[in-house]
Amino acid sequence: MLRVRLLAMTLLKQAAVLVALAAAVIYFAIRARRLYRLLRLGPNENRFDHVPLRLLGVAKYVGLHTRMFRNLYSGILHIFIFYGFVVLLTAIIQAFGEGLYPGFSLAWIGGNTWLAFLQDLFGLLVLVGVAMAAINRAVIRPRQFHESNELDAAVILALIAAIMVGMLGQNAARVARGDDPSAAWRPVSSAIARGFESIGWQGSAAIVPHEVFYWIHILAVLAFLVYIPSSKHLHIIVAIPNIFFRKLGPKPAAALDPIDLEHADHYGTSVVTQWSWKHLLDLYSCTECGRCQEQCPAYLTGKPLNPKMIIVDARENLFQTARHPHPDPPPEGEGEIAAPPGGGGNGSRHRKGDRRLLCLAAEAGLGVHHAIRGVFRLDVGVADLPDAELIPRWTRGIRACWRLQCELVHHRASRICDK
Repeated sequence: MLRVRLLAMTLLKQAAVLVALAAAVIYFAIRARRLYRLLRLGPNENRFDHVPLRLLGVAKYVGLHTRMFRNLYSGILHIFIFYGFVVLLTAIIQAFGEGLYPGFSLAWIGGNTWLAFLQDLFGLLVLVGVAMAAINRAVIRPRQFHESNELDAAVILALIAAIMVGMLGQNAARVARGDDPSAAWRPVSSAIARGFESIGWQGSAAIVPHEVFYWIHILAVLAFLVYIPSSKHLHIIVAIPNIFFRKLGPKPAAALDPIDLEHADHYGTSVVTQWSWKHLLDLYSCTECGRCQEQCPAYLTGKPLNPKMIIVDARENLFQTARHPHPDPPPEGEGEIAAPPGGGGNGSRHRKGDRRLLCLAAEAGLGVHHAIRGVFRLDVGVADLPDAELIPRWTRGIRACWRLQCELVHHRASRICDK
């Protein structure tokens, strides 16, 4: 009877782990697909050249964290958390493997020896990194974190801490249970196990605490997976491809590309989807660390320009564009008055051109009107809009004036030719 109950509990646990894992992975896949489709809204840009050089950059900037150590404190806490997750990916695989297949083990790659030691060591280092990050945000509070999403950072730090507590508690309970072959290689878990034994969690009494910590571990991992696509910490996933696709060449990375005034469809950017897919990927990669604003002369001299918030607002504008797309401009010639049948000739064509000029003049005047009111924030409620949402107001007026000027030149040239 006892064996039947144990078998039923094992099957129930397997089903629960499978359902939770499938639900989280499916949700993550749906969100990831939506993010990818947003990237595809931007114009194409070739970033697949010089593959060896790009891979070298990934090894340098991701593997060695060379840029992170410009700030020693932040560099240390970040490398603890980053490499902790690299190592503890094995602990996550082990936890889900045990849940789906009782008896699953990584002993064949050192899961009971050196790998168990690394899991314990980096579990502790990640907790140290989380504590340092919490102190940095709650106590030190550097200026570059101002206006960043503090709640988002707190949620991520809490989830990381929950993963580590669940993993170490699970291993400690297994050690206290007395059937862990890796106990000698787990100094941190063994120390926690002695504390468990002091409160009576040992032998069969440690089975329930082991299951509790196990579920804390895997549920925190799945919550992390579900939360990441909606968080600024999406950079955990997109940082590597973003560095791989970085701008290369002798030209400085911040240099602007020339504009083809003769053939360009638009000048500048009036909607966020006019940026290339790589620029949109840059928006995903922003962690709101504030290093850009700390290098901005305008911000450092007290001006309202904040490059960090421009990126944050542009990212939000991208998501809003996906939810409420801007209507496409009417095709060329649509809405114009056609010439009467059976005649019209040049006079009809000129009347149609005159009407088009009037329409463009009205559009230009309205665009300039909105641009001026947008710059000085005279519209009702516009004072609360971020700058990224005012960009279309400013550029729409400039674009309308340019179209009017081009049409005037074309219209005058056609009249001269007709004469």
